[in-house]
Amino acid sequence: MNWNDLCGINTVAGKAIDIPTLVGPGVDHDRRGRTGMPNGATLTAMMNAADALRLTEAPRTRRGGVSDGISFHIAQYVPGGASLTITSQFVGQKAGSAVCYENTLFNDALVGRINAIVGNIIVRQSVAPCTRCRAGYRQLAQNGPHTIVVSSDDGYDGAPDNTIFLFAPTGLVFYRR
Repeated sequence: MNWNDLCGINTVAGKAIDIPTLVGPGVDHDRRGRTGMPNGATLTAMMNAADALRLTEAPRTRRGGVSDGISFHIAQYVPGGASLTITSQFVGQKAGSAVCYENTLFNDALVGRINAIVGNIIVRQSVAPCTRCRAGYRQLAQNGPHTIVVSSDDGYDGAPDNTIFLFAPTGLVFYRR
């Protein structure tokens, strides 16, 4: 199963929320409805761990230093320990203008590795996922089932700069306003 299979023809914008409503020591997700996500303190730790993942530098730049491509760092979240890197790379090639960089990164082998993980996933990428790729992350979270936290530096497709996406195993998608 590759990224095209995960995304299909779907798009998901997600719901812009105030993150404090989902994180912190006193948050009980089951009071609001079942999200399948870990408790608020663990979710906070996952967000901090995703922000701390280092991105691979762009190997080449064009147009005054703006890189063509996206850097990704994907890891398994380990509570109280160092996250286990699954892959960390800059993706600068894609099959065409209508194809996302995620299509190049998420091949059958990588999707299979992520699906086999028992636990949660954290991702840092230099650009926020588009609405089509958010559908892919949502499906990946549901397949696990995992909670996937994606930290992105630059905004894209309606998402602001420096935002966090939360993909719940139940299919819910949230991002920081």
